[in-house]
Amino acid sequence: MANTSSLVFAGIAPHPPIMVPEVGREAIADVRNSIDAMAALTERVIASGAETVVLISPHAPLEPDAFVAFDGPQLYADFANFRAPTATVHAELDEELLKEITRAAAEAAFDVVRIRGDLDHGTAVPLYFLQRDGWHGRVVALGYSFLSNDDHLRFGNCIRAAVDRVGRPVAFIASGDLSHRLKPDAPAGYNPQAHLFDEEVVDAIRSNSMRSIANIDQELRRMAGECGYRSMLVAIGVAQGLESIWSRNLLVAARHLRPRSGRLRIAQRFSAGIGSPNLRQSPRSGRQIKFLTRLLPQAVPCPHSPARSSRPS
Repeated sequence: MANTSSLVFAGIAPHPPIMVPEVGREAIADVRNSIDAMAALTERVIASGAETVVLISPHAPLEPDAFVAFDGPQLYADFANFRAPTATVHAELDEELLKEITRAAAEAAFDVVRIRGDLDHGTAVPLYFLQRDGWHGRVVALGYSFLSNDDHLRFGNCIRAAVDRVGRPVAFIASGDLSHRLKPDAPAGYNPQAHLFDEEVVDAIRSNSMRSIANIDQELRRMAGECGYRSMLVAIGVAQGLESIWSRNLLVAARHLRPRSGRLRIAQRFSAGIGSPNLRQSPRSGRQIKFLTRLLPQAVPCPHSPARSSRPS
């Protein structure tokens, strides 16, 4: 069965700045698995034929009752806040796609507010690795809101509708990490039950039961001190309707899960064929959607209080 959607890839990417060599320096050895996974993710984005990548980050400036989008025409970020000002990312905004996302969101009674300024690190880190590892194209950079979980799922549906209206191959990447409370010395504080959140998310991805993530216990989520749950909700909404065929070519590259020790090592690559399982087939016929995630070898803290947005005047 061929996929008629222009969505050709969906993935979940980590975003600790320590992954960037200019930031982490010798400490990148601790996150080597995640760096390697971003190379694998990029390879699949390239193979999918995606001309544009849509990223959504938990660290973009927040609007309580609206989604945000970084305005263009050029998108930029550096890592000066992490003592690496020479490490930068640049990309051209996909203005056409952003306009369609805004239009589709308005039809569902959602606002998309354009904001100015440098990209946040939740966007910049995945984009850094996409570009370093060989993908080059236009970008739409989004941020989520304080709206309900169902609203984030529905916003994902809007993005998917916009992608299909534009009719060009597009990849969607949800930036996010899991629990930040796995270790006794965690800056976010330690919770001995936090690993249960991570396990539920990993099990849902392993079993291609993405709706299980949407239905996860919200008290458990809060207890875990997660970073990226709503990014994943939007990704689920974006890929809704394709879940039933994700399992056809499920590839588990490696598994090593020891959450109780405060270390989470898992590398899973999900290649769900829509049409042919050949990764290098033309994106214009029998397209594929792939879900790929690599969760960090260690929980690396990142800020949890993004600033309010700065709207264009």
